[in-house]
Amino acid sequence: MNSKLCIIWILSILLAVSVSCKTFAYNISGASWPGSTATYYSTGGGTNSTFDSAFVEAMNKWNFFSNFVFANAGGYKDPCWNPNNDPGGPWFNGWEFRSDLCGTPFQGSTIAVNISWFIGSTIIQSGTVFNTSFTWDVHNGSGSNIDFRRVAAHELGHVLGLDHDNRFPALMNTNYSEIIEVPQADDVNGLRAIYGGGNSCFPDAYEPDNGSGQATPIIPGSPQTHSNCPAGDVDWFTFTLTGDSGVVLETSGSGSDTRMWLYDDSLNEIEFDDKCGTNNFSRIDRVCGTDALPAGTYYVKIDESGSDN
Repeated sequence: MNSKLCIIWILSILLAVSVSCKTFAYNISGASWPGSTATYYSTGGGTNSTFDSAFVEAMNKWNFFSNFVFANAGGYKDPCWNPNNDPGGPWFNGWEFRSDLCGTPFQGSTIAVNISWFIGSTIIQSGTVFNTSFTWDVHNGSGSNIDFRRVAAHELGHVLGLDHDNRFPALMNTNYSEIIEVPQADDVNGLRAIYGGGNSCFPDAYEPDNGSGQATPIIPGSPQTHSNCPAGDVDWFTFTLTGDSGVVLETSGSGSDTRMWLYDDSLNEIEFDDKCGTNNFSRIDRVCGTDALPAGTYYVKIDESGSDN
């Protein structure tokens, strides 16, 4: 007689509240955008949709942490256009790949540059240029090419009025990082110093994990600490089973509750839970002999119920 062994997995995700450090090291330029907003034309000249979408994602990395908001206009505008050619405006913000910095050579190993124009301490226009001497793609983690999205997010930090700072790990560190891809606590503190607003919400170490293609692998017995922050943030996870398995997926934390979706490898929804866990957190329990999961790859999506942080 043949029998199948059903393995039980317990996968836990902790939704922790971040506590901000009281030491601040950010550098700010002293300039800012009027009305705490800037509209960027997100289509780069002659690029493909992958880079265009990544630029929008980079803008969104800065939104919701303060009173400032990047708005996406779509379309292309020349980042090298000088507003002094038309002092009455309208002015606009754009980006593109170029082999030169608006007519002058790139210096040394510079991979990208932001150019901003001011009236007094008010920023009126910005343009971002990416050096075509380097090989670009869009990826998470380390890679042989330059990740466009994290460099765009860094340059957009300059657009906001942030300068380089190397005293703490930050997106605004001078050099390209194989690890840091999103604004860190020090970056967010600088942003709030300029534009105000915000709370104790900071990105967690697993960001970006906002879609199935960015899902964080989870393994049994190794809880992960995430934050559904800012409001509306979604975290994705993935795991692979080698045979029929009972699986427990659960979240825990304080101050809020979560919703959880379980999907197969084609992103077909298998199960959803809102409040079956402790203190209204989420729990999905697939039991051996009843509704065990077969071998395969699975995805989990989690958000904060009600988006109230």
